[in-house]
Amino acid sequence: MCYNVLSSNYATYSQYPYCPTWAIDWEYRRRGILEELRLYAPNIICLQEIDTDQFETVFVPELAKNNYEGIFLAKSRSRTMEPASARKVDGCAIFWLSEKFTKVTEFRYEFMLSCSNVSEHPSPLLLNRVMTRDNVAIGVVLEIKAPSPGNSRRFCVSTGHIHWDPEHSDVKLIQTIIWTAELWSHLDKLCGDSGKPGSGASRMPVVLCGDLNSLPTSGVVEFLSKGCVPTSHVEFLNFGFSYQFEDWKMLEKWAVDGDILRHRFNFDRAYKGGIADGMKITNLTYDFKGMIDYIFFTRHHFRLLRSLDQIPESWFMEERILGCPHIHVPSDHFSLLVELDLLTQPARGLAISDPSDATGLDNTTTVSAPAPSVTNSPKPKGSAVQRPKQGRR
Repeated sequence: MCYNVLSSNYATYSQYPYCPTWAIDWEYRRRGILEELRLYAPNIICLQEIDTDQFETVFVPELAKNNYEGIFLAKSRSRTMEPASARKVDGCAIFWLSEKFTKVTEFRYEFMLSCSNVSEHPSPLLLNRVMTRDNVAIGVVLEIKAPSPGNSRRFCVSTGHIHWDPEHSDVKLIQTIIWTAELWSHLDKLCGDSGKPGSGASRMPVVLCGDLNSLPTSGVVEFLSKGCVPTSHVEFLNFGFSYQFEDWKMLEKWAVDGDILRHRFNFDRAYKGGIADGMKITNLTYDFKGMIDYIFFTRHHFRLLRSLDQIPESWFMEERILGCPHIHVPSDHFSLLVELDLLTQPARGLAISDPSDATGLDNTTTVSAPAPSVTNSPKPKGSAVQRPKQGRR
């Protein structure tokens, strides 16, 4: 599950005047959020906009009742604040069922700090435009406690929250490039033998998800989906060459190919914004509706079985709901929930166009649980599971 729960710092009546003040209050909204997490009972939960204090005093103890463990990273601004103020800063969290998984290691990415270390002489544009944004991402490598015989049952889950401002599309792209570069580097070191074909980070199954604050047509989604983007891309706002990517220490030589920037994860996308997968909108407010939250996975390691669709748009019209949050919807984002099979053997070839063509589907391991109201019989790849009609109560 991937879910932006809407930080209490941003959930104000002035920001959401269509929502009753009592329904926007955190004490009310948290009940709906926790109820939703327990309703769907996913094996792994990735949250964004979770306040530091809420992580420690609400989510950790409440989810521990259901056998979850978790990690958290607050936005970088918390480093410079007094303790009381720092506890109000939001960040990202990952929870997993401790009865099913053991944490091997974790990764923390503060894009602000990464910018200061990209090269010996970072460009002024990087320092002034990107380094001032304190977004973060985290990752965890988990090991399945009851693996199938003869299989290495480790995989990585990483979640992040990319900068929000539409006028800073270049910042969003830079943050995503840093995220994938650092994640690949960490996994390469963890897996070892990175100099051999088909080894290193390429062996690690990866799920990457979060609030990317980017539409499906954006450079961010293009980079993650296609594995590359040109420095002349329109969303670099003509700043592409000024970022001096060739001098970045964190980028491997293969990652900067002339004016092309690359990553090697070979991602597929769980929600592609079509009718078939049941999700076209992940963020709904009075003045915006669109898809900005995503779940990506390495296509040669996972097979997508099914996904949870969005609350029917007809329900919002019938109830005359102008936007979210709402008394039945505790965040302005909708949760994404998918069921993935972790393949016992990597699919043949690293560039298959359809995960359902993969081999090695026997003895697959479910990485994320379906909604409990749905039977466990197999469904076609990408089939949508319907939510309760009235959303989250």
